Amino acid sequence: MEINELVDAISAKLTEKLGDRFPHAVYERTSCLGGKSVCVWIACSTHEINRVQDQRPQMVSLMVNMKDMELRPQVFGGNGGQCIYRQPNMEDPKERYLAMKSVKVPFRKPKNSPEAVVDCIGKFADNYIKTLNDNYDALRYKDIVDYDMLLQRK
Repeated sequence: MEINELVDAISAKLTEKLGDRFPHAVYERTSCLGGKSVCVWIACSTHEINRVQDQRPQMVSLMVNMKDMELRPQVFGGNGGQCIYRQPNMEDPKERYLAMKSVKVPFRKPKNSPEAVVDCIGKFADNYIKTLNDNYDALRYKDIVDYDMLLQRK
């Protein structure tokens, strides 16, 4: 599968799973060494936190290496990856002194085939929404994100 076909397939899968409620992007990237990859991010808003480029509320990101079709979480600039953030539980001694608590979105590496990668990204999108719902009461960024609308709670 060509890279532009993979980008289109992933975009279609994310639109199917997320609709137009969640901002997301799928794009091709070429490394400084010439390797090609497909980058994917999903967030709850396009608002840039503290006016820092590419730091969006509850952003998660994945990357597909086109050389071997390996899909993995991607962290860039301290943002993205497979975690969302919630308020710490002050009753829990392990969380009492934290400013925020990360919660991993379940992710399992797929087989190295385009079809398996696209399906896995769809499952990751489902898990992202489930993780947001499971942590709804303690989610961060409620001042800039309408979680009720995103998660269709009302």
